[in-house]
Amino acid sequence: MNQTTRRNFLAVSGAAAAAGAVFSGSGIQSAQGAENAQADAPKSLFASAVVLQNPTETSMSASWTLNGYATGWIEWGLSPDKLDQKACGAVWGLKPYSDRVISVTISGLKPNTKYFYRAAVRGIDFRGAYKIIPNEEVEYSEVNSFTTPGKDAKTASFVVVNDTHEVQDILAREFDLAKELKPDYTIWNGDLVNHVEGHETIQNAIMDPGKRAFANDHPLLVGRGNHDTRGRWARYLDEYLTPWKQEDPKYAALGYSSVVRHGDLALICLDTGEDKPDFRKEWGTLAEFEPYIALQGEWLKDVMESDAVKTAKFVLVFCHIPLFDPRPDANPGTLEYGHSAWKKLGAELWGESLQKAGVQAVIAAHVHHHRVDAPTETRCWTQITGGGCALNGATVIHGKVENDKLKITVYSVATKKAVTELEFEPRKIG
Repeated sequence: MNQTTRRNFLAVSGAAAAAGAVFSGSGIQSAQGAENAQADAPKSLFASAVVLQNPTETSMSASWTLNGYATGWIEWGLSPDKLDQKACGAVWGLKPYSDRVISVTISGLKPNTKYFYRAAVRGIDFRGAYKIIPNEEVEYSEVNSFTTPGKDAKTASFVVVNDTHEVQDILAREFDLAKELKPDYTIWNGDLVNHVEGHETIQNAIMDPGKRAFANDHPLLVGRGNHDTRGRWARYLDEYLTPWKQEDPKYAALGYSSVVRHGDLALICLDTGEDKPDFRKEWGTLAEFEPYIALQGEWLKDVMESDAVKTAKFVLVFCHIPLFDPRPDANPGTLEYGHSAWKKLGAELWGESLQKAGVQAVIAAHVHHHRVDAPTETRCWTQITGGGCALNGATVIHGKVENDKLKITVYSVATKKAVTELEFEPRKIG
């Protein structure tokens, strides 16, 4: 009996046990005996569902976490019963091998096309350089699907969650609501964690949030938050949330700056970095976000001139720290004390590009309460901030382009009811 079949058998046995008894090889087994048998069953090597990321017209990356040392790959194709292609994730000739996470990029895809896939893992007993023993059996995920971005898509939609801060109840509720909205993309707009202190933090707060599969049938885009830059393990986050691959090598350092075009909608994610200036003593000389934000400003100028953005009717920007605050005394993130309420440096270095392109909305987070800042004579974009990680303030933001309109709805996670509804006309192109 292969491993997949055996697990299916155990699941059936568990259901029968709930009814009082199950059949065993020697006859009828008690419910308690069935429970003991399940407890003794080998643990799945999959510690999370697949997290799809970095969608382009021709590629998609996929990551998932592990419960033991293994290698892994993706089998994919144009129909669920013909997964005749394979992406093995080899880097410099070495296939993946880890007890924490597998990351694979699927290449050779076509725009706006639906693909089916499943992830595979094979346990590896690595005893020495010349004694590597692979398990005979391969374990598979369920077959799922995704659609690549494409300008000819008839509709486009997204959801935004933010400031989840490892709160499991909020994670579960937000991703349940997000799943109901059936988005093309999920944007996790920063502060996924409090600070990154190890694999367990990433596993529980990011890869398996609220024990939910949240991006296995549509891709995730990440707008990194200030809390996601903190902690000893912040430098390993890119093993799980794989960086965006820039086309121009001079922007290779911008792993969390991305642009996706789908239908009439262009989605741009920016990284606002920390909420304190680099010189602050809290950073112990380990921060250099200001040049990083400046480089994003140069990247943004180029992106706004790209075909993906120039021909889009709707252009939205996502970033964790707001780029505007209506209060004259709000901390701009440049002071020797406190933390930023808004990102003055980002506003200064990115604002001209946003204005010139006629961006309709900036969707931000960080402040832990929902608000809407209307455009002004000198600022063309509406700013929408999402709520925080307390149930009475948590939000899911949903946007959808349909019938030549962009409708953005902000939902309360507690009630699942709309608290804000906005509608945007197409911007002037050319």
